Amino acid sequence: MPTKTGQDQHSREQTALLKALSGTIEHYWGGWKNIFSGVKDPRNPEQIIYPLSGLLFTGTFLFLCRLGSRRGIKDWLRDNGPSQAKFEAWFGAENVPHGDTLNYTFRRLDVEEVQEVICRCVGLLIRKKVLSRYRLLGLYYLIAIDGTGVLTYRERHCPQCLTRTLHNGQTLYYHPVLEAKLVTANGFVFSLMTCDALHRRLSKTPISLQTNKIAS
Repeated sequence: MPTKTGQDQHSREQTALLKALSGTIEHYWGGWKNIFSGVKDPRNPEQIIYPLSGLLFTGTFLFLCRLGSRRGIKDWLRDNGPSQAKFEAWFGAENVPHGDTLNYTFRRLDVEEVQEVICRCVGLLIRKKVLSRYRLLGLYYLIAIDGTGVLTYRERHCPQCLTRTLHNGQTLYYHPVLEAKLVTANGFVFSLMTCDALHRRLSKTPISLQTNKIAS
């Protein structure tokens, strides 16, 4: 649990981050609600307290702040002045949602709709010519495609888990993914698409289809 001094420092950092983040999102994408407008809400509308855009923002902010887990929402964001004020202004809710609320909703979302949010955001930057100056030879957007691991487990998660033996003899179970990113010489990296790397042929992955769609 963070100390009072740590909380004060984190609160000041959040204020600056939220101000910069808000300006950036509004300038390039028209706000959080606009970014997530294509994702359908799977919940019962009569039982909704937090708007879906607010939940998706909270999940995004969790990763931006590297909070590590949904528990970090409770420790750092809930009942936190700057976060609470911004959340209420942006989404009309009195407090940042609990991590369990995110888990309940996210497990029911259509993954392809969430993926489309990422593709649409990058595509919008391209259409607005925000990234034109960073094109390779002034003509081409450079796309890097590679496999990586994102999920690891100490116990077998499912029959498709791959395994790796650590130096201490312990077995690590993991799931690889195939990731496509738009990269630039000045260090910008924009994720385009992530897909499960298991049981797929590279020539038929949806990444090739999606990158063509973004460029069109």
